Amino acid sequence: MLAVLLHEGHHRRGVPVERIAALVCANPARQYGLASKGQIAIGRDADLVLVDPDLARTVDPARLESFADYSPWEGMELQGWPVRTFVRGREVMRDGAIVAPEGEAPGGRFVRRL
Repeated sequence: MLAVLLHEGHHRRGVPVERIAALVCANPARQYGLASKGQIAIGRDADLVLVDPDLARTVDPARLESFADYSPWEGMELQGWPVRTFVRGREVMRDGAIVAPEGEAPGGRFVRRL
């Protein structure tokens, strides 16, 4: 979905990248009361996604590392893709492939409902 937001929002409609980051990171963290999420700051979880705003790829569900075998955007060429993802400071994705060692415990933690 981030690639869709970058392509349609930023590249086609001029939405600032900072606004997209607020929509997918800061705002949901604030709305759900996740104090350690949504900002890059001391004491916050180091959950980061690095994007290449110029990288163009065609959406292929087989490459999306999802349990779904389809995508509503299948076949569309989108510009702006995530290239690295870090969860709590640990790299888990690089260039579209999972790089966390197989069998390694997930880095998440239980968050009680509000």
